Amino acid sequence: MARAGSLLPRHEAFAVVVGFVVIGLGFVVDVTTGRDLSLSLVYVAGVGIMTWTGSLRVGVLGAIGGGAAVVMDGLSNSVVTGTALTNGVTAFVLLLATAAVIDRLHFMMVREASRARFDPLTGLPNRRACEERCTVEIARLRRRSGSLSVAYFDFDGLKQVNDVKGHAAGDAALIHLATSAQAVLRPTDLLSRVGGDEFVLLLPDTDYDEATAVIHRIQGRLAEADGGEPASVTAGLVTWHSPPHSIEQLFVEADALMYSAKRKRATGDHLESQVIG
Repeated sequence: MARAGSLLPRHEAFAVVVGFVVIGLGFVVDVTTGRDLSLSLVYVAGVGIMTWTGSLRVGVLGAIGGGAAVVMDGLSNSVVTGTALTNGVTAFVLLLATAAVIDRLHFMMVREASRARFDPLTGLPNRRACEERCTVEIARLRRRSGSLSVAYFDFDGLKQVNDVKGHAAGDAALIHLATSAQAVLRPTDLLSRVGGDEFVLLLPDTDYDEATAVIHRIQGRLAEADGGEPASVTAGLVTWHSPPHSIEQLFVEADALMYSAKRKRATGDHLESQVIG
């Protein structure tokens, strides 16, 4: 299912069927009305549909079909064979160009939609993508009993790294955090960068003990450094057994616990947690 702000997925089989239906209708109209046209706008529409909803190769197939239709239309209306073939080749070239332009446009729109949902530095989902996923998980928790764990991370000492070693070192540290955390996560988990040094970790169908273990594994991997500088995160964790009223509540509860953990950081404890519901 496509979410708001995203493009509909491409389906080549659907594109072939719909596109050739449109091209076929154009051919029937051309033949029955006896028009002598080298290119019909209906063929352009058919190729456009095939490329946008299918792929460039499907669009090329439509261009071939459109070119063939123009040739057959000319021959059926007593156009000289050479002229009919010339019209068909011209139609094919123009339809092929149409497919290439539309495919490029589709690529650019997909790229821009992706940029709007992902952090360009770490490659992690951004706040917008995180909120969309939270909406799905809250709705899931409303439909059936279960658990949803949410952690708010703060990267300890990022400002000092930027001030002392420069922003390139700070960027490398953020990438290291993202890579280290994702290495211990399941495909269904979601780590998002929601601020300069703040991250949200969404753990669907994960109870308190499991979520705590995941956070400790992330903290352990960051401390190992893996050839870089050791790092640490302070986290606030909330495990929900009943759905929160809103995404804002989901974030606020975990964020408040994270700040509580930051105040106690001197004791060596980098995690504050709570179970709700």
